[in-house]
Amino acid sequence: MAKSPLPLHVAEAHARRLAMALYDGADAFRRVEIAGSIRRLKPTVGDIELVGEIDPDREFGASARIARVLHDAGVRRAAPTVRADGTEVHAPWGDRYMKGDWEPEAGQTVQVDLFMVRSPADWGVVFLIRTGSADFSQAIVTRLHRFGLRSEDGRIVDTTKSAGGRRGEHPAVPCPDEETFFRLARLPWIPPERRDPADEATSRLLSGPVEL
Repeated sequence: MAKSPLPLHVAEAHARRLAMALYDGADAFRRVEIAGSIRRLKPTVGDIELVGEIDPDREFGASARIARVLHDAGVRRAAPTVRADGTEVHAPWGDRYMKGDWEPEAGQTVQVDLFMVRSPADWGVVFLIRTGSADFSQAIVTRLHRFGLRSEDGRIVDTTKSAGGRRGEHPAVPCPDEETFFRLARLPWIPPERRDPADEATSRLLSGPVEL
């Protein structure tokens, strides 16, 4: 199915409508926010990325309710892809990631990626990584290694310590928001529209001193 690159203002309007439908209709989320290239204010958008934080008190049956809302909005599970060896790979459609195709208007088809933050994952980690860009996310996650930290399963762990004395298991470092992630990476806040290593100032920060 051919996708339709959309102007930013059109993609953002569609994303807000879908985010509101999920928040109001699924009875599962604490919040649903727009991420990806829309949040980075790219002029042309190839897909819609949303991040939703699951409310633990409403988690039972949440995935089924979320899938129903997507279905009612016209979002269908993305078609399988075929690897070079001929193996068919089904699109993710589970408790943490749903990948779908949506036709918000006639003649428009856009990919929808819904990432769900469930314990033990932290909002700050998932929202930052899914905002991107991919190169920026990789660079800032790699930068954490300088300080004995690692991004793992949607959370940050302290690799200099053992959890409960168990070898190979590390305690989580709370990361409830992006500001905390930047602080752990010893970086000042970088606005989404500048989160690209190709941005000269951002590149200097990412590769710069370990202390602000």
